[in-house]
Amino acid sequence: VHKIKLTGTTGIKVPLTNANTVSYHLKITLSTSHFGSLHVAAIVLLAELCTGFIVGINLLTDTLPLIKCMYLDYIKRATADMTAVASFTDE
Repeated sequence: VHKIKLTGTTGIKVPLTNANTVSYHLKITLSTSHFGSLHVAAIVLLAELCTGFIVGINLLTDTLPLIKCMYLDYIKRATADMTAVASFTDE
């Protein structure tokens, strides 16, 4: 089992987890930036945890998921709570 100590300090909640879908939620009050919006690093962490978890639970036990590259497009500031959802289809 791999543990990332930082995740315990973020306040991220996991309202849904199963083999096909996972949902992570972060309240804006926990990770606000100096602009009063959700901090960019918190948004990245939320997305990475959610996608990494769903990939990780669907891999063989002797493998480790590792992000090689991540691209993000920020359209506007996040001024409310954020939820990330990652899922696999049956295909």
